[in-house]
Amino acid sequence: MEKFFNIKCRASGLTPQCVGLASTIRALKLHVYSRCNMCLFSPCCYLDPVYVDENIKLLERGWANTQHHIYNVLKFNVSVVWL
Repeated sequence: MEKFFNIKCRASGLTPQCVGLASTIRALKLHVYSRCNMCLFSPCCYLDPVYVDENIKLLERGWANTQHHIYNVLKFNVSVVWL
């Protein structure tokens, strides 16, 4: 995101009015950690049940990651729409 604001926007002269962030519950869990990042998306590996079952601690840690992204956007004085 910083690359977009610092390089692309300066080069093009365009300024975005808002940034849209989209995430799902599953994505919040997957952004926390994994034993092997390649195994999360490989069809030959199974998805660990910790990512499928209810797990509030994973959600809290994933939400912290999302908050960090929101904070980065707000540094550029742009509105955030989170879906």
